[in-house]
Amino acid sequence: MLPVSVRPHPLDDARRWEPGLADGRVVISWPWEGPAGVPRPRDQAKLVSTLFHADVCLNTASTMSLDAAAVGTPVVCVDFGDHPQGHAMDHFRPIVESGGVRLAVNLGELVAEIVAYVRDRSRDDVERRRLVSQECGPVDGRCAERVAQVIADIVNRRTASVADA
Repeated sequence: MLPVSVRPHPLDDARRWEPGLADGRVVISWPWEGPAGVPRPRDQAKLVSTLFHADVCLNTASTMSLDAAAVGTPVVCVDFGDHPQGHAMDHFRPIVESGGVRLAVNLGELVAEIVAYVRDRSRDDVERRRLVSQECGPVDGRCAERVAQVIADIVNRRTASVADA
């Protein structure tokens, strides 16, 4: 069996994961090192690398679906257990309906979706790319430049309107 990398929620209780650590195939990858706080650049790089090299990303109605899809990794959203969402949440519905991610409502579906993606990673690739484009816009590494330009444009407009007053 291949190793499984688990990235718990940042506020999750680490003790909850201790039983899984006894199995050497399970690797816990916390969102950041040390106490809760703001992720550092190396924490972000670790996340991107983990998602990029993963066979499949499993999550529960998370924006992690978009992160995985942005690097071309297949996504299966788990919607069963103690608190199934039914994916009725308005903010997540477009992601599920895009066809860029799969939804598993029981363990059999989860296993089947994982196996299908491992056999054919390109399955739903077109839909994943469309999902990323619709929800994220350009994913080209130039976001900071675009944000800086918007801020500069706002400052220039305010400066110009003050000068005109």
